[in-house]
Amino acid sequence: MQTSVIVLAVVLASLNQAALAGGQSGAEDTATLIVALTDDITGDPLGGVPVTIANGVNVAERSSEEGVLVADGLPPGGYWIAAGSYAFPEVNPYLLEYYQDHDGSGYAERDIVVLGAGETVEIEMRLALGGRVVGTVRDSVSGEPIPSANLVLSGPVVTGYGIGLSGPDGSFTSDDGGGLTGDYVLRVQAEGFRAQELAFSIQPRQELTLEIVMVAEAAEAPQLGTTTTTLESTTTSPAATTTTGVAPTRLPFTGPRAFGMLAAAGWLIGLIGVALVARRRT
Repeated sequence: MQTSVIVLAVVLASLNQAALAGGQSGAEDTATLIVALTDDITGDPLGGVPVTIANGVNVAERSSEEGVLVADGLPPGGYWIAAGSYAFPEVNPYLLEYYQDHDGSGYAERDIVVLGAGETVEIEMRLALGGRVVGTVRDSVSGEPIPSANLVLSGPVVTGYGIGLSGPDGSFTSDDGGGLTGDYVLRVQAEGFRAQELAFSIQPRQELTLEIVMVAEAAEAPQLGTTTTTLESTTTSPAATTTTGVAPTRLPFTGPRAFGMLAAAGWLIGLIGVALVARRRT
């Protein structure tokens, strides 16, 4: 009995030593990455922001209240890091940012941060606060707010993302769509009304107010669009002018015809003169 207890104790001690050795070996064979997130303007730490560390082994967590994410036990190798809205399927007021502006595509280009065995590497990422949209959905005729209108946002980061329903007072925000920047199209649908689409542009940290006017399905749609004006080509021909009640103007008697008539008259006068001289002689 006593011998069995001693043997069991020896076995347990051996197992504990093996476990400790294995733990030390594992720590030496892996790496640790520490990611610190701050606001790009204020420098304040950003807590609760989604972070993804990926390349074969993926870590998707949120930063702590101090704005830090510690990922340990990572195999040595190259990793790319994304933080902010949609770093994994979750929205956030801060815009999506890749470390060193990497877009996360292409395995050959993913070695953004290289971790060696037993290393601890610290990096900092400064994130920009995205813009947000607020507004109201109203009836085009009565001006009354329209509750429960469905709003869908499409843009650079999101495509067909539902940002929620308008409230009882017709108000809405884009907070459920995360931080925004760039060009977007907001599609609004409400029962009994024609769907509306509104294009807009927004910058980081900008709050944009939109007023959505819905037209009832039974109402006549406003005649909107491109108005083309056709200009007719007008040709003006010189008109014949007739003048009445005015005596014609006589031009001076000139020209070859007038010269011929004068010559004939002179010849006739000469003949008459000859005849008169001959008569006197007789």
